[in-house]
Amino acid sequence: MRNMTILYNLGGDSDNALVISANNNLRKYNPFLINEFGAIGSSEWWEHFASGRITKKIVGSIASIAPEEDDDLGDAVTIQTSEGQIAYEYDGFWKSPEVKVGATVEIVRIESTVSTRTGPISTLIDIKIEIQNG
Repeated sequence: MRNMTILYNLGGDSDNALVISANNNLRKYNPFLINEFGAIGSSEWWEHFASGRITKKIVGSIASIAPEEDDDLGDAVTIQTSEGQIAYEYDGFWKSPEVKVGATVEIVRIESTVSTRTGPISTLIDIKIEIQNG
């Protein structure tokens, strides 16, 4: 896609506040992922990402916005994809002026399943979100 604006980028700098927050959440709620693949942004993690061991998934879609006036959805940005809808809380970077109904959104995410003694745990983490208008 051309002329994309980056709204969110978790990758790159392991000292980034977003990366630190994501790793803290993983350590607290899903330590198996860090044990298996390393902390997000570490060289071990990027090796798994580049090799495809952590699945890269790109979702292209059209954004629709349902601010609080729409009681059914609450404050949400809804993205229509070929696989269904994805909803995000209408907050933070989603409130930037580039986010408009009809904008094209591209999401790069990882999907990883780690086997544990109690069964598999699947995790989806958005790595980068870009948007294009017109």
